[in-house]
Amino acid sequence: MVTPSKRNALSRFQRWSSTYERSWLQLRFFEPAQQAVLEVMEHHIPTRPNAVLDVGCGTGRLLQSIHERWPDADLMGIDPTPGMVERARQLTPSATFEMGFAEALPLSDASVDVVVSTFAFHHWSDQGAGLREVARVLRPEGHFVLADAVVPGWLSRFLPWSRLRSPAQVHILFQQAGWHALHQQSTVTGWVLITVGRNESAAGENECKHEPCE
Repeated sequence: MVTPSKRNALSRFQRWSSTYERSWLQLRFFEPAQQAVLEVMEHHIPTRPNAVLDVGCGTGRLLQSIHERWPDADLMGIDPTPGMVERARQLTPSATFEMGFAEALPLSDASVDVVVSTFAFHHWSDQGAGLREVARVLRPEGHFVLADAVVPGWLSRFLPWSRLRSPAQVHILFQQAGWHALHQQSTVTGWVLITVGRNESAAGENECKHEPCE
């Protein structure tokens, strides 16, 4: 269901899609965070992925960089905004792009090795449902790399209506969805949190089981 607030957000991103590539946020905020995501992927994902999904892909900038590092991987981006999907198809012909929401991914079960998502998590209407969908489409031992703006734990207590999460809250959401949070780190001067998750059934000896990861 598309709520009024979500409809307003989609309209805002639709208007933004024509200038998104030229936004000052790309250089100052998005690109440094995406570079950090790529470095985390190389360090914490042990094998080259055969298929990668970007949830909330925008114009596909992250998938462009993933293609440069893993040119043989099948790449797919999902975004709910028609304008973003149209621009992504123009800018990144090496990937496939479809419209869709995190809570209802248009993919079959166990169809990708890695799922990434940057700066989209706080827009998900049901974050728990979205995490369960990510688990559904991942193959055994698949990984999820989530990057989103973060709020300090003390501040999150005063923002119960916000979908911006503290590191501890992200950790709990991962556990509730059946994930192990293998790694958490802050980047972009502490304003962005990257969390790497793996299905519980594939957990090994090095996961952070009860506390926010270092």
